[in-house]
Amino acid sequence: MLAVLGQIVTKAGIFLPGTIDYSGTKFSDVPTGFGAFSAIQPAGIAQIVAFVGFLELFVMKDSANGAAPGEFPGDFRNGALDFGSTTAALP
Repeated sequence: MLAVLGQIVTKAGIFLPGTIDYSGTKFSDVPTGFGAFSAIQPAGIAQIVAFVGFLELFVMKDSANGAAPGEFPGDFRNGALDFGSTTAALP
C-alpha cells in the first residue's frame, strides 16, 4: 500500500526537499517505479533493504505489544471482535 501511495504522491509532483545523496541528486530527479533503481546508488539501495529487513525482524512482530503469537493488535481475530470467520463450521 505504501508503494502505491508513493507512486501517486510522486506522480502528483510532491517530493521530499533536499538531496538523496552527497553527489547532489535531488529527490525530484529520481524517477518513479523501477526507474528509481538506476538513479539510486547501490549503497543506497542496500541501506533501504537493510532497514526494511531490520523492521521485519525486530520491530514488526506478531507478538508486539503483548499479543499472543499469531495474533496482533488491530486484527479482528484476536478476540476483541469475532465475526465468526475462524469459528464457523464448514459444511
